Parts: sequence; structure tokens; C-alpha cells
Amino acid sequence: ITDSGPLGLTCTAVGNAKLATAQSAFGGSSLVLDGAGDYVTVADNNALDLGAGDFSIEFYMRRASTQTVSFPRLLAKGAYGQAGTLEVCLNPTNGNVFIIYGSGATTVGLGGGTAVDTWVYVQIVRSGSTVAGSFNAVAGNSGTMSENLGNSNALLIGSSEIGEAFNGYIDMLRITKGVSRTIVGPTTAWPTQ
Repeated sequence: ITDSGPLGLTCTAVGNAKLATAQSAFGGSSLVLDGAGDYVTVADNNALDLGAGDFSIEFYMRRASTQTVSFPRLLAKGAYGQAGTLEVCLNPTNGNVFIIYGSGATTVGLGGGTAVDTWVYVQIVRSGSTVAGSFNAVAGNSGTMSENLGNSNALLIGSSEIGEAFNGYIDMLRITKGVSRTIVGPTTAWPTQ
């Protein structure tokens, strides 16, 4: 599991987290997680502290029909209810994606209605104080978020500090600080920086 971006951050698999060739959005493999304590961790880095400005988070996900927790975390940086925290979560009942952020554990529903066993391109973009979601390049819901996002916690992919593990696949995760990208789905893998 590698970071092909310009920083080349170290990605460490925990539990049974691994790359699998059974499913992928692009490139022939993806991260597979079984919802039982598997995740990937990336040590704290200033580039992962998104601050109070614009950002874009993009990834493909393929959720399994069974989730072992109420609201699996697709990614998280910080602990629930901690200032500067951002968690990207899944509601397995309706397939919607939402975020939880900051010391007030504020929730913003982004919609999506993602289907099981189907690759979905998820994009979360903050422009100014508006955060919005899109799913397969179709706009979802939006809300207000002015939180200064940053803390000394590691980035967790597929879980959170409280262990809300995701069951499924994640592919082509890209986090961009300082840029709110236009809603559009990629047609090829992200270029290697």
C-alpha cells in the first residue's frame, strides 16, 4: 500500500488490511477491509491538516452488504469530539455518506445513497465555508463547515480512533489541501506525482 503522491507518505496496514486484485476501480487492485479492525494508518503530517481553507477528498468505495458497526468510518483524522477532527462516515442503512467534525461533533449529511457491491466515486469538497458531496460526479447535499481541521493524530483509512471499521473496498484515495476541485469523476487512475 503506497502513497503515489508527491510526498510519498508511509502507509501502514493494520490487521488484515491489504491490497486485493478481486476488485478495483482502476489499476487492478484496491484496499480490502473486512470490518473487523482492519485499516491503514498514515502518520501525522502537516499536509493532512486541511486547515480552515478549501480542500478536496476523493476516493472510490465499494461497500459490502454487511457492516459490523453502526456508522463505519471511511477515513478519519482525529478523535470523535476533538477540535480539528474530520471523520468521513457511511450510514449502512441508506448508503448515505456524512462527515463529523470538530469539538461539537457536528454532522453534515452529504447524501449519496450508495449501493452495495458497486463502485462509487465519492468527492467531498470544501469551498469557503461550504462543504459538499458528490457521488459518481452527481452533486449530493451540502452544508456549512468553517472548522480549522488539524491535529496530531494519524490519518486512518477504513476506521477511526473509536474503531468504527468499514467493510468493503477503497481505491484511489486523494486528499488535496487548498484546492476545491470541480465535481467530475476520473476516467483513469490518478497520475503518479
